[in-house]
Amino acid sequence: MGESSEDHAYFQAIEEVFVRLRGAPLLLSPADWQVARRWHRDGVPLDLVRRVLEEIFAKRKERGAKGKISSLRYCASAIEAAWADLRELTAPGERLEAPVFDPAARLQALA
Repeated sequence: MGESSEDHAYFQAIEEVFVRLRGAPLLLSPADWQVARRWHRDGVPLDLVRRVLEEIFAKRKERGAKGKISSLRYCASAIEAAWADLRELTAPGERLEAPVFDPAARLQALA
């Protein structure tokens, strides 16, 4: 599949958030591009990606973790888990047809 302008805009938005949170410039790799493109094609909302990235970086800071995250792939499992959770919570439930209510038949059965 080729790169679309929508894929590029999605990736660029993720890259901007990632670099801002990282606090140092970094060009994301072609493998990171593939991860972001898959998210885009799977319908993962940018806002969800941003929120999870912010949570990951905040938790690392709270723990006092050394070093910087150097790849979007480091965050992939958390983003994909959050996306699965969101889809599960918002998935349409199975609708069952309500049985036809026939009052006369019910009354006859009770008699």
